[in-house]
Amino acid sequence: MCYSFESSIKTSLMSLASVLYLYTSGIDKFKWLASTLIGWSIMQFAEALLWLTKPSISCTNINRILTLTLIPLVLMSQSLGSLFGSFYSYPWNKLTTNYKLIYIIYTLIVVAIILYSQFGNIQNTCTTVTPSGHLDWSTNKSDVAFGITSSQSITIITIIIGLPLILLWKNKSELIVFSIIPILAAYYGTSTDSPASVWCYYTSFSSIIFALKLYLHKLGIFI
Repeated sequence: MCYSFESSIKTSLMSLASVLYLYTSGIDKFKWLASTLIGWSIMQFAEALLWLTKPSISCTNINRILTLTLIPLVLMSQSLGSLFGSFYSYPWNKLTTNYKLIYIIYTLIVVAIILYSQFGNIQNTCTTVTPSGHLDWSTNKSDVAFGITSSQSITIITIIIGLPLILLWKNKSELIVFSIIPILAAYYGTSTDSPASVWCYYTSFSSIIFALKLYLHKLGIFI
């Protein structure tokens, strides 16, 4: 993740600026991207709070509370932000009963996976700092958890995060641009001592890409 309180705050502010730009456009699909970006970037604000607890020095009560409460909620928002944001393009009251059921089931699956991954095999209750300077808020410190390796876990989480856009975004060709960064991020993350260490870069570049897309749309270059 981000390497310091300052980098986390800068990333949060960049994402916030992009969210405001996207949402105030009044265009449904860009308001959807704004909701998606909120879900993705709120992790950086959570990490800024964790950096303030000085995790490299000790495991404080505030650190423990944030790790066990805020982090799971943020992880859920990474998938559910894009799912719920789709309501701008697909209003809930216009969905069929079957589609509503799918939304509900997907939400329950995401919640179950995050809760299971964070609380199913707790070995640590505080966020720590890795030797390379990354925050590590995983409560499971082993390379293999529940029979799943770290790299496999990253792949699963990446799919879960991107699935709402993959399935629901109308212009599938645009997904190529959206998917390049998470694929590279997931690959790079497997080579660090904190698998999620690149999320800071991911949200920063996503903020730029989403805002650039809206800017080009206003110029009439892309619909």
